[in-house]
Amino acid sequence: MKKVMLGTAFLITLGIGSIQFENKIKNVTNLLTTNHFQTALSQAQQLVNIAEKDGEPEELGLSYLVLGRIYSRLAQYNEALKYYTKALKIWKNLYPNENHLNVAKSYNYIGEAYYGLGQYNNAFKKFKEALKILKNLYPNEIHPDIALVYNNIGLFYYKTGFLTEARRYLKKALFIRKILYPNENHPDIAESYNNIGLVYHSLGQDDKTLMYFKKALKILKKLYPNKYHPAVAIYYNNIGFVYDNLGQYDKALMCFTKALRIRKNLYGENHPDVATSYNNIGFVYDSLGQYEKGFAYLEKSFKIFQNIFFSTFSSSDRNIIIQKIENYLFFVYFSSPTPQILQKTFQLWLTYKGLPTRKGWILAKVGVNHPTLSQKFKKYQQLQAQLERLRYQARLKIYTPQQRKKIEEQAEEIEKKLSRLNQQILQLPEVRQELNKKVTPQQIASFLQPNQIYIDFGVVRDQIYFFTLSSTGKMKLIKIPPKDSKKILEDIKNFKSYTLKLGKRKQESRGVWLKSEIEAKTTPIVEELYSLLFEKYLQPTLPKGVNFLIISPDGVLSSLPFGVLKNPKTNKYLIENFTISYTPNGIEFLRFISNTHHPNNHYLTIFADNTLPFSQEEINKITQVWGKSLVKVSIGTQLTPSSFKNLNSPHILHLSLHGTLSPNLLIPLPQRAILKLPGNKTISAAQFALLNLKGTSLVFFSSCKTGVVGDNSPDSISQFAKASLFAGAKFSIPTLWNVADPFTPYFTPLFYSYLKPFLLSSFPNNKQLFSLIPSALQKAKIESIKHNRSFLYWGVFIPVF
Repeated sequence: MKKVMLGTAFLITLGIGSIQFENKIKNVTNLLTTNHFQTALSQAQQLVNIAEKDGEPEELGLSYLVLGRIYSRLAQYNEALKYYTKALKIWKNLYPNENHLNVAKSYNYIGEAYYGLGQYNNAFKKFKEALKILKNLYPNEIHPDIALVYNNIGLFYYKTGFLTEARRYLKKALFIRKILYPNENHPDIAESYNNIGLVYHSLGQDDKTLMYFKKALKILKKLYPNKYHPAVAIYYNNIGFVYDNLGQYDKALMCFTKALRIRKNLYGENHPDVATSYNNIGFVYDSLGQYEKGFAYLEKSFKIFQNIFFSTFSSSDRNIIIQKIENYLFFVYFSSPTPQILQKTFQLWLTYKGLPTRKGWILAKVGVNHPTLSQKFKKYQQLQAQLERLRYQARLKIYTPQQRKKIEEQAEEIEKKLSRLNQQILQLPEVRQELNKKVTPQQIASFLQPNQIYIDFGVVRDQIYFFTLSSTGKMKLIKIPPKDSKKILEDIKNFKSYTLKLGKRKQESRGVWLKSEIEAKTTPIVEELYSLLFEKYLQPTLPKGVNFLIISPDGVLSSLPFGVLKNPKTNKYLIENFTISYTPNGIEFLRFISNTHHPNNHYLTIFADNTLPFSQEEINKITQVWGKSLVKVSIGTQLTPSSFKNLNSPHILHLSLHGTLSPNLLIPLPQRAILKLPGNKTISAAQFALLNLKGTSLVFFSSCKTGVVGDNSPDSISQFAKASLFAGAKFSIPTLWNVADPFTPYFTPLFYSYLKPFLLSSFPNNKQLFSLIPSALQKAKIESIKHNRSFLYWGVFIPVF
């Protein structure tokens, strides 16, 4: 959806303690309902300070609730959640059976905070707990808090797409509220009308939608004729949305502008509702053909979301980032943009793609030389591990509902601790410097040679987009239509599922594996992908003379080695005509360009497990190619985790080991991605990222599945490829499925034979290395093709920088 419709802000209702305290609470809530947020916040904090020192438990609980409500209205949901939880703990001590109004209120408010954070399932659980208590307290259900919870459950169903259920609960709320307020002149009635209107909009019934929205606005304009009120802004926003859908753009612009004026007056500039208004106004100007003006409003919207959401980088932030960038992609693609708009859009994509997933690696790397951060990061990892363990336990059927509830409560507590620790870590200058790095298309274009092109993919809600950037700085944005996007993604998923089965069959004892039924199943897929993805969409964007593709994949595309795409007309693989290299995102491309490469030796260090088939044969042949005096080997029991820690930037690090994901689901990534060493020892990707590889040109993983990325993972490259880059290596060659053990003694020495003349004659600079490693890998693959080696054997290796 390109514009955003909103449910009404949740309203505040509280129980009261002593008379004196009651007056103070009323004063704060009056400030809140009249939208004096900062004054309300200041006074609520004073109330909390007093109650923490001298107050009764109930007064302290109410103070926490009020402070939580204020933070909620300011869209600071993590802070709100913290105080709601403190209040709930007090109520549970005071009322162990939980059968009390304040307990129900706390559950409901906690649900609202989760709703604001986009954690809808957590929100739903809390709403149901609140409703259960309220139904015991008020069996006839005619009570404002029951109406509020019904309203919130209705919004949950609306948000998750269960529109019939949403309408049922929202109408239940309206029924109760009409009994409570028979003249209908009440904000709760307006809220119900608005939210029912949202459901009718999703059902495509614009007439009913507009009728309900206008009813809501009429009530609030009577109640607040000369005041700015957040709900009035919401209703203007939603009416504007309907007018926009109806093509009545002038009316839509008028409504969106009124909503913006109210919100800026209430919240200032840095608030998500203000960002929403800017976003909606931007798209109306787009519809009116005023593209420059429209894009300027989208930029304002994006900057606000940067300030609010990019400071936390929780797991749900990728969706927020993608949603905002999707607005840009949508705008640029359909609006015949100027080159300036396209450039700004591409710059945002280059900078923010992969940002949430970079945080853990940044923390690990910065933490090495920062004792305070190192301690915090260890604590962060411990909490993450605890959280994964609890989530896993909660899924097991061996626990009773009561036990599961207890486990979920423990998990919530850890989530809150993680959130607070996250905020502390992100304030450290070293971390903020890393996270605030930006990259421009010009920086990348200036590094490219005329025969090279950069292709950056995005998979946004199963829709494939890609940017192309040539050495001249020319940019294009291509959107693959939904039908073709769906087919491409389906083909890649099928390709991945088949290739990951390799190695599970009994292998041939010597020589090259026989062609298997897996090749018979995957060959039609790679031929279809050549025709549908490359020939139809990629090839037309390539300037004349380009024969080197630098690809930044995304989502499922990360599982596709583009070199295996096969032209069904010529039977030629793409790798036979194009050198291909991969990078996670624009920031990592910039890191490659910016960090000067300083190898200090020509050594090729091999770490190997001699129990793996053909491992010793591979070592012998590599040594023959590279030269015995320049090869260092640690094998068998000589190889320990200390061997990795003691590494001092070898020119090349070659790993003939078994790579896998730990079966222990209680361990979070990247700790689960491991290399198995002899003697049942392991090294994880998280540990690998801390190695000293600053002068290393290449890490070659002659190991199974070191390049595998999950279909729904926000990562665009694997854990070990990423770990190599963060450890300082310029390139890595991971594997997308199981390597064919008999093939490696043939292929890896062949690759090194093509690389040796360039790496041993001198120390190549960044630009030289950028071409040398992918080109040597391409030559080894072409030679394998000439000798009829299956693409399932050579296609497994991909070069990543």
